[in-house]
Amino acid sequence: MDRLSSGSERLLKDIMEHRNEGGSCDLDYWEQRFEELETDYDKEELLRSQFATLEDEKMISVHWASDVPVDLVVLDNGVSYYERYIHKPQDEMHDVNVFVSYNQKSGSGFADALEKKLDGKANVIT
Repeated sequence: MDRLSSGSERLLKDIMEHRNEGGSCDLDYWEQRFEELETDYDKEELLRSQFATLEDEKMISVHWASDVPVDLVVLDNGVSYYERYIHKPQDEMHDVNVFVSYNQKSGSGFADALEKKLDGKANVIT
């Protein structure tokens, strides 16, 4: 599965975060969002193109009326992409190992600094 553009990823995240407990999308939110963009044609077209991208990738199904989504469903590809790339549980974020090779004379200062910078998100192995 190829990565989406950052804008399309943000839209998928927004769609996933504006669903009720049963998983239905909050259509009032999207109606309001499009109403706010009525005066900014460029931003509205960009948002529509991101919806089209998600639909082309079979991540969402969307039906439109009066220029706003009236039926919006996140499909299996969308849920899978969201879980894989956007919403990683914290316990999955520690599966990275970084191997650092260094000269004995120069010391491990770089490895120590890298480990500190990563703040536990990866294991630095020297």
